[in-house]
Amino acid sequence: MRKLLYIAYKFPPVSTGDGARNLVLARYMPAGGWEMLPLTASNQLGLPMDPTLLSHLPEGMKVRRTFHFDPLHILASIGRSGNGPSESATGVKKSWKDRLKRFVCSYLLLPDRAVTWGITAIPAALGISRREKPELVMSFGPQHSTHLIALAAARLCGLPFVSHFGDLWMYDSLVDWESRPRFTIRANRWLERFVVIHSDGILTTTPLASHYFKKLYGESCPPALDIPNGYDPRRTGAARRPSNEGGVRDSVLSICYTGFFMHRQTPEPFLRGLKLFRERNPEAGIRFKVVGAFSDDHAMLPSSLGVGDLVETVGLVPFGEVLSHQRSADVLMVCLPPLPGSEVKVPSKLAEYLLCGKPIMAVAPEGDLTRTVTELKAGYCCAPVPEEVCACLERIHADFTGGSLEFDADPEEVARRFDMSVRCVELGRFMDMIADRRETPAR
Repeated sequence: MRKLLYIAYKFPPVSTGDGARNLVLARYMPAGGWEMLPLTASNQLGLPMDPTLLSHLPEGMKVRRTFHFDPLHILASIGRSGNGPSESATGVKKSWKDRLKRFVCSYLLLPDRAVTWGITAIPAALGISRREKPELVMSFGPQHSTHLIALAAARLCGLPFVSHFGDLWMYDSLVDWESRPRFTIRANRWLERFVVIHSDGILTTTPLASHYFKKLYGESCPPALDIPNGYDPRRTGAARRPSNEGGVRDSVLSICYTGFFMHRQTPEPFLRGLKLFRERNPEAGIRFKVVGAFSDDHAMLPSSLGVGDLVETVGLVPFGEVLSHQRSADVLMVCLPPLPGSEVKVPSKLAEYLLCGKPIMAVAPEGDLTRTVTELKAGYCCAPVPEEVCACLERIHADFTGGSLEFDADPEEVARRFDMSVRCVELGRFMDMIADRRETPAR
């Protein structure tokens, strides 16, 4: 069994989609002939956590965790005191601290706040290399500073390096580059190019993401492979085609979304479409369940749009309970914002939905996500535009009341694409090819 030094800031117990991908890779990389040696932070800052995920890691896996010295955390503690006026009361300290934070983030912490984790991560990586003798180093981003940390470790250890992009760096619809200073944008472009041309291989999650790098960097781009955000087949056994027996269990259509709505990952197009649906179909029963949460940016949207009574927010639940919520729904919703970069994304929840065997409603710009749902005959697609969302909901509701919700995905094809015990064999061959190259071609 060959060994892989895997450097990732978002590693269990982080409960985002990135955490789920790293969990399933940790479990199934041995199927491709590789043992993962994870290196992550002991204090993963600003990320949702689910401690139950740790019990799903392979038994005996050695996870090295090192402390992240974060200057933003230190800055936030300045001025805190048990006595005296609070920052919000005076408004003064908050003002200068906000300005200082913006300066530090824009000009010093590049490409992101996790860059200072390298202070402890790089020495730890060298120690792992000496003890375990890995043959390859792989980074996972975002956070994209992890690529720089892993590249430095790989060069110091004399090992080949693969940069693994769970999301793209400069072409990510969930990152608001327009609001960043010009210096920050230019620096990140340069850093992305530096990482790409010094990688021995690139791993992405969709075909269009791999195409992005090949088109942008041409001959300077190393070999690229796309392995989707897949599922763990042991979680429920196997993907299956649900039976449509006619009739319905309930007169109310239940649509479920598992995840978080935050920042640019907005529910607004869907909720506005839901509002139109209600206005045009006042007698139709429908409810929308969010197994996760709305951030402060979006928390008031349901009530402000007049659909608060149709929306149920469950909050964060343990990993093992998510599946029961998915199974109890009639339709499972996945969405992406109407922004450039969404077309190259396929969220990790899509594989979970397919494994669950429920019809899917994909609210997203045309791209890899909508293409996958359409090709698999797994449900319904519409653009993130209120009118189109409403029309899609009307179609779904009509099929629901008629007992004929669309889901005709072939379980064998779903497994071929998304079963990570299968896809990690392909990944292992790619890693073998990178590791076996005696010399890195000049680029």
